[in-house]
Amino acid sequence: MEGVFGSALWLIDHLMTGMSLNITRYNLIQGTTFGYSGWVPVPTGDREPYVRAPLYGQIFAADVLGHHPETQVVDLEGLPWNMAAYGVYQSGGLAKYVDINFDEWNNTAPYPRPIQNVTLSVSRSVRTVQVERLTGAGASADQGIEWAGMSWNYTDGRLAESGQHRREVVRARNGKVSLQIPSTEAMLVTMEGCY
Repeated sequence: MEGVFGSALWLIDHLMTGMSLNITRYNLIQGTTFGYSGWVPVPTGDREPYVRAPLYGQIFAADVLGHHPETQVVDLEGLPWNMAAYGVYQSGGLAKYVDINFDEWNNTAPYPRPIQNVTLSVSRSVRTVQVERLTGAGASADQGIEWAGMSWNYTDGRLAESGQHRREVVRARNGKVSLQIPSTEAMLVTMEGCY
């Protein structure tokens, strides 16, 4: 299904995989009725212009890359089949992790949202990491999506943001960081000093 939260997670994975293969440019096609478009900038049917779920995947990927001139993405292996992870290096040093939990969950499920435990390796000099999360009510959600506490809407001919930026600060111990990631969620983990 296109245009829902699950497609935002897929877009992140697609972009990160491409970057790990040294693809340097992407054309993310925009169209008013395309399910994978980030937003619909004109009224369609009885609906005013609006933001679609894939926009959040685009914003997430942009924040992963940031503005550092020497960034390299590496696909990390050895994970459960329903997870993806990437290491993001800046000037040759590990600066960030991207973790995606593809375990499909929707808020209509008759059970609580499952959670995976993740342990990431960091330099022993790293004392804390910053964790930002891409969240939604489940794989088929098409609204109520947030990236680090922020959401966007298309109003008055522009993207308008709302909310308050949210991040968790987690302590590293002996070169490891232990985190939890719920099903159908993505997180960006940034090392201390790379905020």
